[in-house]
Amino acid sequence: MNLSKIKIITITGTLLLFFTGCINVNKNFKEIRNNVLSNFDESFKKSNEFAIGPAAMHLASSFVNIEENETDMDVGLMLRQVNKIQIGIYERKKSYNFESYKKDKLKDHLSDENWTRIIINKEPNSISEIFVKEDNDEKLRQMLVVNVESEQIIIIELSGDLDELIAVALANNGFKIAASE
Repeated sequence: MNLSKIKIITITGTLLLFFTGCINVNKNFKEIRNNVLSNFDESFKKSNEFAIGPAAMHLASSFVNIEENETDMDVGLMLRQVNKIQIGIYERKKSYNFESYKKDKLKDHLSDENWTRIIINKEPNSISEIFVKEDNDEKLRQMLVVNVESEQIIIIELSGDLDELIAVALANNGFKIAASE
């Protein structure tokens, strides 16, 4: 293979990854991240921040579907309902006052963007919040999970046909939600 073919393949691969959202988080995720981190007086460092786009999600569901058993087929079907996952993990640079987290500031900011907080779980050293966003047809299209702990903050955004994802999960497992040990 000559050098020009290698360059074309490399450029094409890079463009495909870039335009399918498989590398960087988007502007909206960065705004949410900045809003969450601004709730603290102390600073955090980015430990990991990435997105998995539609192409990678399709590839993952294809790998799962190679397996013949029924459970894996359901996982593949659920993965096909997800268009994009964005994940951010941020570690504290120094100790901070956990109680200084202003959860209502985040809720107010996200409410302005049509997000609805559906769950908040407070424990002595952690707070977990789950927000959802519907489209004009009142279908769930996005879910945001914010987990604040004394050592780190984790933000996860899931986009896709979440109504269908929930329907598949309930069809396979009913309302059986069990903790595994």
